[in-house]
Amino acid sequence: MKIADRLEIDHSRIILCPGNHDVDRFATEAYESKFPKCIGEKPWDPPKWGGDQFQAYLKVADEIYSKRSGSSVFYRPPVSVQSPSDIFSLHYYPDDQLVVYSLSSCVFESHREQDRFGYVGKEQLDKLDEVIKAFKEKHGLLSLHPLIQVVVVHHPFFAPDDRDPSALRDPFMFMNWLWHHGIHLVLHGHQHYTRTVVIHGRDAGNAPRAFVCAGAGSVGARPQEMIDRRNALNLVRFSGRGFGTRQVTVRPGEFVRASQSWRYHRSEEWHYTLDSSGLDSSTEVKRLGLSKALERLHKTQESILRGEPVTLEGADAAFESYGEAMQKMTKTGELRVTSTLGSQFWGEKLKLQIQQANMAVKGKVGKEKIRRIFFTLGDSQEYIRKRTQLADNERKLSNNDTEWTKLTQTKVNLNFLAQEFEMKVLDCHQFKIAVDGFDPMRDELAIYDFEPGETRIDLFKLDDYGQVLNVVVRAGQSLEDAFRREFVDAFDRAWNHFEAMDVKRYLELAEDEIQRVQSAIGYTTNWLHAFDKLVSQNDKTLTAESDAVAQYLQQRQIQNHLDVGVCTGRYIDLLKTFVSNSAAIDIDCDVENFIRGRFPKLNFKLGDIRDARDIRDMGQDYDLITCMLGTCCHFGLKEEHRYGGQSGLVAGLRNMVGMLSKEGVLLLSVWQKRNANRLLEIYTPKEVDRLLRDSPSEQTIYNAAQEAGAGNVRKLAGTGQLDLYTIERQ
Repeated sequence: MKIADRLEIDHSRIILCPGNHDVDRFATEAYESKFPKCIGEKPWDPPKWGGDQFQAYLKVADEIYSKRSGSSVFYRPPVSVQSPSDIFSLHYYPDDQLVVYSLSSCVFESHREQDRFGYVGKEQLDKLDEVIKAFKEKHGLLSLHPLIQVVVVHHPFFAPDDRDPSALRDPFMFMNWLWHHGIHLVLHGHQHYTRTVVIHGRDAGNAPRAFVCAGAGSVGARPQEMIDRRNALNLVRFSGRGFGTRQVTVRPGEFVRASQSWRYHRSEEWHYTLDSSGLDSSTEVKRLGLSKALERLHKTQESILRGEPVTLEGADAAFESYGEAMQKMTKTGELRVTSTLGSQFWGEKLKLQIQQANMAVKGKVGKEKIRRIFFTLGDSQEYIRKRTQLADNERKLSNNDTEWTKLTQTKVNLNFLAQEFEMKVLDCHQFKIAVDGFDPMRDELAIYDFEPGETRIDLFKLDDYGQVLNVVVRAGQSLEDAFRREFVDAFDRAWNHFEAMDVKRYLELAEDEIQRVQSAIGYTTNWLHAFDKLVSQNDKTLTAESDAVAQYLQQRQIQNHLDVGVCTGRYIDLLKTFVSNSAAIDIDCDVENFIRGRFPKLNFKLGDIRDARDIRDMGQDYDLITCMLGTCCHFGLKEEHRYGGQSGLVAGLRNMVGMLSKEGVLLLSVWQKRNANRLLEIYTPKEVDRLLRDSPSEQTIYNAAQEAGAGNVRKLAGTGQLDLYTIERQ
């Protein structure tokens, strides 16, 4: 502060950034003594410190930031913090159009020698992202890209040589964050070397990015500490106003002891032009529905008709651009949109501006002219089944409802959009287009034909989590007719594809899947490996069942075999000497992964034997179908709408019998209600009761087989705890 006062620099211009010498190592040593579990069990586990080691630093920060008038600080750490990841601050200078982020790279720094390295960490960046979001909302900013953005951090990205282990241990994760946020300049210290470099890369939307990285020397080190270096600093200047004219200049300076003065080297100055994608003014902005977004982003109406596409950074700018385009639609217009069904965006409650944008076309344009395709990764029916199963597994095994909430919210959003759009769902691989850089599972598309001869195309870039990063807008001279025709033709081909499923049908499937998994049997954790271990221990019940099956099959010629509810593949392995070709079907995603690892060449189908849609491509010529170890007890005895008013047991038997060859046979084993076996330990206690309750009696088996249109039903000798039946085709 004394230096600032002598130079007449307002204290609001001071930015504090913690370094390794700001860490109280006695505090971390005391913390370890009090909480020994803060040190991981393995040598490479990072420690988990509290915030006591920064108390001296925070006291100084509080003195500076709390007393100055007209403070620029939007966020600063509280005096008492709980984590080293809380030591960051955000500073805003509106007159200079400047934002400065001060980050701590001393998250792990402590009294321990092995902790003396730089680390920023995802936890700190996630917290900063929340602060940035609040900052933008408070100041009415859609994006920070038009501002000069500077990051201050103590440790460098890389060490000057392999003898220095103290550089950042997470440089690439940190650089990705910097590129994503469009940071222009990074200032660091620590190594007492003055150097400036430009680090190039790409953001999550594959757009090229770069930032200037300037390392400063030490200003106040004692001469004996600077044997081969001099005290040095960097003088950074920003010049110009507006896109394409702003520059950052980094001029290194060093302290000359002989003259007791600072000397700057113009020959070593570094210049870098910021924001080279400039825009020019034109009234065409209003006509093409971009006025409001550009006005709020750049404080001026500028043209997109320079012959180049325009990128609007940030989700809010992209959504507002979409909303204005929807407002421009006319009765003679037409709209084509593609979306990624698996993106996080559709799994959250729709933002008000998106709801309003979609409602804007109500009554304006005929519903048949407003079309949207939702893309799935792979077959649409298979996709909804896998997604539902994974969400259910996450909920049951880890008590985490996140994916389940996304699934149900997606249904709500699709129902809302179906009011105004004609919509279909299709495998993304059916969208064939030769335009480079467009991925139907990572990008979204909107083609607005406002009226004949007036078209705009928006390409929305999404990150790995399905959140919108930006929108690339093409219109006027920047939209070539061949480019438009390529996208329109690709969309129309996809829309008319024979596999494109009406969204109403998709929603019916989704509801069926939700009901199915909600009624499914619950397993204990790691149940497949537990079951695999149990069946390898020569259980008497299993031995009796397999002996009875082997004796029965000795008199039969088996060419094709299907195992229903394959689980760990026990019967695939047991019957390999009796059959030529085996296939399997199971409804559980965990089973799919297990089986594909154990039997990589097996023809496996992830599906529900009770659902005729799941087995339509599996054939009807099986000489033997096995449904063993009480698999049919999972089918259910209640009549259900999704099985055509039949019970799950009848539906399963009908489909299995229908898949038999003329002389084929179905082998079925059922748990006896009066007995329970230790093999049922893979189920939760609640589900064991349910499983035994739904185990069909002998009479129920006969009645269900008759209703399913089966032929002869015969009960073989019981195995003690399992009843074994043979069922033939009519």
